[in-house]
Order: sequence, then structure tokens, then C-alpha cells
Amino acid sequence: MESREPKPPKITAVRLGELTRPDLRDVLDGDLREGEQYVRADFTDRDLTAASFTGCEFDQVQLLDAELRGAHFAGGRWRDVDAPVLRGPRTGWRNMIIERSRIGSAELYESNWRDVTITDCKLGYLNLRGSEWRDVIIADSGIEELDLNGAKINRLAIRNCRIGTLDLTDAKLTDVDLRGAELSTINGLAGIAGATISEEQLMLMSRLLARQLGLNVL
Repeated sequence: MESREPKPPKITAVRLGELTRPDLRDVLDGDLREGEQYVRADFTDRDLTAASFTGCEFDQVQLLDAELRGAHFAGGRWRDVDAPVLRGPRTGWRNMIIERSRIGSAELYESNWRDVTITDCKLGYLNLRGSEWRDVIIADSGIEELDLNGAKINRLAIRNCRIGTLDLTDAKLTDVDLRGAELSTINGLAGIAGATISEEQLMLMSRLLARQLGLNVL
């Protein structure tokens, strides 16, 4: 099989227009919000189920225990967002930037990501089971556990990141570049098919595979 470079993610610039600052009391579940800026806003325990945010910026926002189930974010930016517990299953993310943010335990399973850049973030447990990603970059970040069990990932590049545990059980990967990831533990090694790795990472995976199979290597 001929080796080739993975296709890079196709990322388009996020262009925010003139933003307004709304009264936070008006931001409710199911809302359609557009062209708004939330600065030092506290959405702790807020129910934003199925809300839609287009061309919006979240800057220094608190999202502790906010309910984002089924919410959609498009053409916007998260900056310095603090979310120790993030509830966002089945969310949609398109043409988004997430930067300099801290996200602890994030329930983002069965979510859909297109054209997303994550940079300079501190991330804890990301539950992305059953999600679909296309054209995503994760750069200059630390991730304690990245759970891609059953996920479909197309054109993902990880650059200069530390990942404690990567779960690829039943994942389907296409043009996934893991060469910029410092990996400690990988679960579901069979799911790594379709990814590009370095020779150093291959040596690490051989040791992990031997350990999982109970092989005694002398």
C-alpha cells in the first residue's frame, strides 16, 4: 500500500460582523440568536436546549452545568470560556473557533462538527461517542481523555497536543493526522486504521498492543 500525506482539514476564516450585547435574561432555550456578543456572561445552570447561535462570540463566559442539548453554533467564536461541566449532546458546530478555554467534563456525544478549530485549550474528559467530525484542527492543547468511541472522523489534524487517553473503539477514521499528538494510552487500537502516525508513535503502540494481548516481550 502506497503511503501518502493525509488530506488536511479545510478551514474557512470566521468573520464576525458588528455584534450587539443582548440582555442575558432574553436568551432562552430554543432561541435563534444572531450577531451577538456575550462578554463575562454567566450562563450557570441556564437551559439553552436547542438554541441556535449564528455569528456570535462568547468571551470570558461561564457555562457551568448549562444545558446545551441540541444547540447549534455557527460562524462564531468561543474565547476564554470556562465550562467545568458542559452538557451538549447532539449539538451542531460549523465554522467555529474555540480558543484559550477550559472545559472539564464535556458530554458532546452524537454531535456534528464541521470546519472547527480548537486552540490553546485545557480539556478534560471529552465524550464524543457517535459523533461525526469533518475538517477539524486541535492545536496547542492538553486533553486528559478524548473518547471517540463509534465516531466518524474525516480530515482531523492534531498539532502539538498532549492526550492522556485516546479511545478509538469502533471509530472510523479518514485522513486523520495524529503525528502532532503526544499519546499516553490508546484504547481500541483497531480503530486507528485510517490515521497517519509517526515512527515514534508506532513504537509506543506496539508496546500498548503487547500489553493488551498479554504478550511477554523480552
